[in-house]
Amino acid sequence: MVIQIPRFARDDTNNTMSEHQSGMPGIVKTSLQLLGVFVVLMIALTVFSKVSFRSTTKTVTIAGRGYDVLVANTPEGRYQGLSGKTIQGMHAEGMIFTFPTVEERTFEMRRMLFPLDFLWVHDGLIVKIDQDIPAPKGKEKPAKISSAPYAVETVFEFPAGFVKTNHLNLGDSVLGVK
Repeated sequence: MVIQIPRFARDDTNNTMSEHQSGMPGIVKTSLQLLGVFVVLMIALTVFSKVSFRSTTKTVTIAGRGYDVLVANTPEGRYQGLSGKTIQGMHAEGMIFTFPTVEERTFEMRRMLFPLDFLWVHDGLIVKIDQDIPAPKGKEKPAKISSAPYAVETVFEFPAGFVKTNHLNLGDSVLGVK
């Protein structure tokens, strides 16, 4: 059995096939074009967000020692945080979250792959420390952690054990945040 594929006549004036010649209704053609634009935009957004996330780092001084941290200073960056990242994929020792206002903050261990230590900072001093907050396992509800009763403008996340290993304490100074 031989199957013949129809050959479409071309319009020699603009080298394209007309809707009638291609057999593709206008709505399908438009839908495919929109789908193509959507896919390209999604790829661009994914690449852009990963590049900008990795490249935004700074060195801050905590208790007299410098640490390289990723910076989360936008609503999107603060929402994403270290969620879905591995310790090896951080390319820094931790992450700093800076906020434009001073208030009580709550963080959730959503999509975290490893446990964290938190430093809550106000006016350049550590006012609260939370250590070894577990990452959720399976369908377990993610832990929520809060700065309460303290209002803060800066929060640090480090892999669990960081506070103990680096001998960080309440009242230690934090420099280079802004």
